Amino acid sequence: MPACERAKLPGLRFHDLRSLAATALVAAGVDVKTAQTRLGHSSPQVTLGIYARATAQNDRNAADAVGAIFAPRDGRGMKGPGRKTSQGGKPLTRENRVGAAGLEPTTSAV
Repeated sequence: MPACERAKLPGLRFHDLRSLAATALVAAGVDVKTAQTRLGHSSPQVTLGIYARATAQNDRNAADAVGAIFAPRDGRGMKGPGRKTSQGGKPLTRENRVGAAGLEPTTSAV
């Protein structure tokens, strides 16, 4: 594409830009149906299966979310630089980490 050559991005293809847009939308937390519509895809499966890519940051976020859910009840391992916080900026604790992960709290007696 002449525009890509002028931008000093030789070899960049149109679908590379669509993939970048799909990945950016999904990584930003835009729901897949909206991303599908914005990109003009026939189904969400096309958006996710062909265009959107996994990102290192979202993989780190997923690992942190699982770590927060399975952290010891006494808070060990919940302190220190780089630890995730809840949406209110408070450190994730036993009480708020389950809600932050979007899961229902467990009951103590079943």
